[in-house]
Amino acid sequence: MVNSKLKVSILMMTCGIIEIVFLALLFAKDSEFIMFLPGILLIIIGIILLVIYLKEKRECNNSLWNKFIDQICSKNLDNLSTIQKNAVLCFLYDTEMESGGHSGFFSIYEDMNYKDLEKAICVVANKKIADNFKEALVKGKKDDYVKTDEKYYSYSPALVDYLEEYVEKNKEKIFK
Repeated sequence: MVNSKLKVSILMMTCGIIEIVFLALLFAKDSEFIMFLPGILLIIIGIILLVIYLKEKRECNNSLWNKFIDQICSKNLDNLSTIQKNAVLCFLYDTEMESGGHSGFFSIYEDMNYKDLEKAICVVANKKIADNFKEALVKGKKDDYVKTDEKYYSYSPALVDYLEEYVEKNKEKIFK
C-alpha cells in the first residue's frame, strides 16, 4: 500500500506533467524567445517534480527495509513465523558475510541450525547460494573459506537483493 504522502506526490507530478506538456506545446508554436522561456521553465519544474517523486519512492522503500531490520530482526528466532524466520536467517547470514565472510559467520553463529538457514536461502534466494553455503559448511575450512567467500560475493543478484524483494513481497505476513 502506497502511503498518502506518496499518493499526493504522484497526483501532483501527474498534473504537473500534463500542464507542462500542454503549456510547452502552446509556447512552442510561438518562435519568440520570450514565449519560449516559460516553456523551458515549466519543463525544469517538471523535472524537479520527477526527482522529488523518485526520492520519496526510494525513501518509502528504505523505510520498509529499516522497519524490517528494527522490528523483525531483533526478535528471537523461536518467536517468528516461518516467513519471518526465513527473512531474518538470510539477513543474519548476509550481514555477517559482508563483514567477516564465512569464517566470521560460523564463529558468531556456531549454535545456529544450519539446515534451517540452507532452507531459508533456497526459499528467499536460490539453490546456487544455498549450495555455496553448504559447501562452506563441508569443505570451506580447508582453505579458510576463500573459494566459498569469493563465490558468494560473485552472485548477481546478491542475497540481499533477493531478501529485499522477499520482504517487499511478503510485507503483510512479515509485519503482522
